[in-house]
Amino acid sequence: MNAPGKYIDVGGFKRHVVCQGNGFPVVLEAGLTAMSSCWAWVQENLAKDHLVLSYDRPGLGFSEASRERRTAQQIAVELHDLLEALNFPRPFLFVGHSMGGIISRAFHKLYPKELAGAVLIDPAHPDQLHRDHDIKRTLFQFFLFLVSMHCLSAARLVHWTGDFGLSEQAAGLPEENCRHAEYFFRNKGHLRETVREAREWMESRRFVGDHRFGTLPLTVITAAEKTTGCWGELQREIAALSSRGKQFVLEGSTHVSLLTDRRYAERIAEEARRMAGFLGRPAV
Repeated sequence: MNAPGKYIDVGGFKRHVVCQGNGFPVVLEAGLTAMSSCWAWVQENLAKDHLVLSYDRPGLGFSEASRERRTAQQIAVELHDLLEALNFPRPFLFVGHSMGGIISRAFHKLYPKELAGAVLIDPAHPDQLHRDHDIKRTLFQFFLFLVSMHCLSAARLVHWTGDFGLSEQAAGLPEENCRHAEYFFRNKGHLRETVREAREWMESRRFVGDHRFGTLPLTVITAAEKTTGCWGELQREIAALSSRGKQFVLEGSTHVSLLTDRRYAERIAEEARRMAGFLGRPAV
């Protein structure tokens, strides 16, 4: 399968990146199970007037795996190394989906001067497993499902059993991107690394702790449908991590369709474009 974008060597490992456009720099960080292809609609829209980078974390999608632990802290360090290798301009606007919200806090904690702002899309909250029984049960079931899918894929049984709807998360993306995502949602290497990231949740949670964004411009975009427990309250708390934070709900959207449905993705790109335009204005 031919990868879009290009490969770059970072510390002896191939990393897959898709870099498009010109203008204020924007980095897209995917959620758990996801990869660069899941950003297709958002990236296409944003790249019309901004420099936009999406990438596959080590072991996910087209990128080679890393021997390092898959904690948010390690992922943030690896992203920084990737930006250095690309000579990508900073500070940049960080756009993260789901677990990308945890990674954004880890990156800001390690490299606060390299972030100009953040747009977080239905971001994960470090206390979500401890604050609500329904959320804990749902995420625990999803983790067991991922482990089972990895075992089926490693045993080459997915062809016979199917993926029980996992690849349906790609439905709605452009044809080529959808095909790539569907392939990796059944791929044993991709699933193995996804499980490794999920198993590091407690350490990732510990690292970000109660870290705040200070005065960093921050927008939190929350899904309206199929939410569980106190999700809305957790989203408002994330927005409050910055004195310049705001949060709004995108009516009709779900956690996945925020990226895969072109209508919602374009709305997200519009919000990111608005912030990037503001951040890129010359100081007066």
